[in-house]
Amino acid sequence: MRVTLKEWNKKYFARPRSTRQLSRYIQDGKIYPAPVKIGREYEVDSEAILLNKEAINNPNTLMRRINEQKERSKNKRFTA
Repeated sequence: MRVTLKEWNKKYFARPRSTRQLSRYIQDGKIYPAPVKIGREYEVDSEAILLNKEAINNPNTLMRRINEQKERSKNKRFTA
């Protein structure tokens, strides 16, 4: 089912984003499935999600940071 971008914005975000920010998300391809422009408005699948492409391209980023922090804390504890 498709809804307008404004309706999706209110449903998806606790604090709705500005129209300009939503336009940037569309231009950057961050909304999946991509919205369809009909006349002056965009329509979005009601189950559309906002993608974080950095996390998709590098899924181990968080785990790498956690492991690096563990290593740093180990090194700090055992230096005498």
